[in-house]
This record gives sequence, structure tokens and C-alpha cells, in this order.
Amino acid sequence: MVTPTGTCFFPQTWQEAIEQNKLWLGVLLSMDRFSPSQSTVSKSHSTGPLSVCITNLPPELRFCVRNLCLIGILPGPKEPNAQQLQPFLCPLVDNLLCL
Repeated sequence: MVTPTGTCFFPQTWQEAIEQNKLWLGVLLSMDRFSPSQSTVSKSHSTGPLSVCITNLPPELRFCVRNLCLIGILPGPKEPNAQQLQPFLCPLVDNLLCL
């Protein structure tokens, strides 16, 4: 990830991070949807988890279950639109900005 000037946004080494005296934490919010049951008789239902991972971790560790944080489960029955997600995501964003 680079800044508009082309320099690296995150420190590239621990030494750079220590010199900057800042912790730049990259987080990735992801939402996935799935149908827990398929039926030709009942209505379709979609549910899904909201999770966060730390992008500063090496790729081989980033998506390991122990490094994922489940922050919510969206129950459905349909996929939420942006307006329905706002009340849930606003407190999360506020908390992330405090880090």
C-alpha cells in the first residue's frame, strides 16, 4: 500500500516502525454470505459472518482462524443493503479509529 506520493504507507521493517513511534494497523473487513440450507419447498435464507483480519500479518498467517476476529453474524433472511449495515458498522469504525 502506497501513499499518493508513492512512498510506502506502512513501515517496511520493525526498525522503521520503532523510529516512527507509531503503530500503523491495517485491517480488512469482510462479509460473506451463504445459504445454510437449500430446499425446493421453503423460502431461501441467507446468513453470513462479518470478520476482521490484520493485514500487517504475513499472508500465510493473515487468514488463519486464530488470527481472524468474528465481529458479527448477519442473520438474514436476505443480504442487507448499505443502509441496514450502517448502524452495525458505525460503532466498529469508531472503535477502530480509537486504536
